[in-house]
Amino acid sequence: MESRNGHLDKWSLRKDISLCQRLFECGCLASGKPNANQDAFAYSANEFHAPFHSLQSRHGRKSIKIVDEFGAMFLMGPSLLWTTANVLVGFWGLLSGDLTAMTLAKFANTIIEWTIVLGAWLMWYTMCYWCPIAHWFWKLKIWPLPSLMPGGFMPRLAAFSLGILMFVTSTLVSEGRVKGSDLQDKFHTDKWEYCRATDLEADDVTGMWFSRFLRRPPAVSEGYRCFGAEFFHFHGYNTGVISVHQFNSTDFLNGTTPYPNATIPYFGGTPMTHSAAFPMDKLASWGLVSQRNLPQYSFHCMYQCVKWKTVGLMSLIKNVGSIVAGSAVVVKTSDTISKSFGGRCLGSCYLGLPLITQDTSAEVMEKVMSTALHLPGKGRSKLSAAFVCILAMSPLRFASKLDVDGYYTVDYYVTAVFLSSLVVALVVRQWNPYKVSRIAYTDKMWSNGEDQFIDFKKHTLRTIDLYEWIHLTQESRADHLLGYARIVSVKAVNKELQTQKNINDLTKLISQTEKDPQQADVFHKAQEDLKKSKKKLLAEQTKAADKDNDNVMSEEYHNKNATLMMKTIKAMAVLTTSPPVTGDDTGEFKMADDSDCPRGSILYKNVVIREGAIGTLVDVMQDGHIKVRFPKTRPKNAPLMAEREDKPQYDMEIQPKMQSGHETKVSHWMRQVEKSLKQRLKKPDGDGDEDAETGESHSVEELDMFEDVVVPLEHVIECSQEWLEVLKFKYYWSEWVKEKQDELDEEASKLGAGAA
Repeated sequence: MESRNGHLDKWSLRKDISLCQRLFECGCLASGKPNANQDAFAYSANEFHAPFHSLQSRHGRKSIKIVDEFGAMFLMGPSLLWTTANVLVGFWGLLSGDLTAMTLAKFANTIIEWTIVLGAWLMWYTMCYWCPIAHWFWKLKIWPLPSLMPGGFMPRLAAFSLGILMFVTSTLVSEGRVKGSDLQDKFHTDKWEYCRATDLEADDVTGMWFSRFLRRPPAVSEGYRCFGAEFFHFHGYNTGVISVHQFNSTDFLNGTTPYPNATIPYFGGTPMTHSAAFPMDKLASWGLVSQRNLPQYSFHCMYQCVKWKTVGLMSLIKNVGSIVAGSAVVVKTSDTISKSFGGRCLGSCYLGLPLITQDTSAEVMEKVMSTALHLPGKGRSKLSAAFVCILAMSPLRFASKLDVDGYYTVDYYVTAVFLSSLVVALVVRQWNPYKVSRIAYTDKMWSNGEDQFIDFKKHTLRTIDLYEWIHLTQESRADHLLGYARIVSVKAVNKELQTQKNINDLTKLISQTEKDPQQADVFHKAQEDLKKSKKKLLAEQTKAADKDNDNVMSEEYHNKNATLMMKTIKAMAVLTTSPPVTGDDTGEFKMADDSDCPRGSILYKNVVIREGAIGTLVDVMQDGHIKVRFPKTRPKNAPLMAEREDKPQYDMEIQPKMQSGHETKVSHWMRQVEKSLKQRLKKPDGDGDEDAETGESHSVEELDMFEDVVVPLEHVIECSQEWLEVLKFKYYWSEWVKEKQDELDEEASKLGAGAA
């Protein structure tokens, strides 16, 4: 059994395992084996559990799994508890009557920080556990967002919290950025209510962007700090967390003049005259370089000042519109970047998995599966997921190096929210950090948060959302993606019809110019164009038929110009109604007299198509329906995984029941009527009947060998030798995985017996 890449057996797959699949093969952190009989649309109950499952885990090494789970909780928990406490304290401060422009602005900032931390924690919890409450949360529809899942969970949540900040700072309060040396003057001229220190800016630095990288917090590790800024201490120990206090127009004055540290940072009574600046100060503090070998800069203090705004209805409506638009821009930008983060192929492995559509080719799907599928025994580490989610919080530290205004300002939080949501989106787009493996999505699922997939057991379409998708087994995801990519799309239908038309037109042109010497150039050019147009057709014939039969599409599929083969995913009955029978020679719908059909009768043709029937495209209809030509006899060497019972692909019945042998005659008549009504084409002379859609001519005997049936587009999938090769790849991979799993189970049982 061979494929495009050579022999396709389960042993040759061993050499094709990518680094992504080998990464983190850690049996001590392995989860239970997925249940082979579980619903392909249900989450993997043996891989995803409730919190603290490591305490009763029966797979891998319990002690290591306990350390892995509780270590992750230790990393993720404190930041969430801290920011949640800050939100509660800020909310209580608002309720207790301490409502100022600064407390409201600080509360909006605290909401942003809490959202970033909460979003990172929720992503860790989402990837590591299955929780109906978390599922319910991500499905929430919050105006103006349809749900929080599209784009990788975090962007919509971040945009919602950003809307709160933008509403407060653009509608309720005004904010500004003031140098420490200008504080006294600005309090009086601009009528600021409160101010607070935000950062240290370097003096006399040329280049706008370079100065941002030198920016430092308002309190630095050397002990220098601006007015109102200090490090938070716990039982006398410096926690490294900066606490910034608000002050009014008199608090920062020592009599009538500002305190010295209002302008430049001081440590006690000593001013900071020079510093190595970020990140060089860290290198010096760690002893990696000498302080005197680094460039030195002087710094001045910067402050954020706020005051109440006068709110009018017109400004309120205007600002709400701009807030929604601004949040939408953040979401759209994040979505655009994450959607384009993929599709880079290196050999047989994708560096970035593309988003799957119904037009994805079989070759691309094979590469996607070979990259995304992993071997059994792969570890599932909550600690590795925690490190990735902590990375999503890092913009709270580094956004000040990119924004215009420094810490705690609107631009700082907009930058932090955008970068944090983008980090989460890019990680989720390609990886599941918990399983340390790749994951692929459909384009619609990533954009809308959900998509529909074929349920081959119930023969229907079922919806899966993004939360459910990442909790499926890898086998289920691969099967869903295979079925999804094989669904016949409108684009594929239009392309196929255009190909058939081009081939038909070229064939007619060749016939018209073949014997005309003056048209020799046209004849030869048409022949060359026909060869190019038939390239795919001939390739399909070579794969689907015996080598000595180069006309399989005409003889077995009765559609010589077809290139797109498809099969049904379910059995279906299609009922066609005829116009009234006229019964005379003048009527357009007259039938032969020996049909024993009274004049004025209405006939019903019921064609029952069996599941897995193979046919070719004839025409496109309305409302998502297409006309498919099904041969009565299944074509020889049809691209199927296994041979099926040799039965007719369809059964046909005419109602009311007629004399034996008349069903074919009535079907032929109804076919003529349909063509006459649709295209008003005159029937050619002789026994042949020209097909109005394909331009082919069929004898009366050949018309008995196929039926053209209108079916819904979602009830057929592509069927070709290319897809057969992909199915073989998937089948042998699954078989090999089962063998590997059995080996691991046998080793585990031996270890268990030895320990006993």
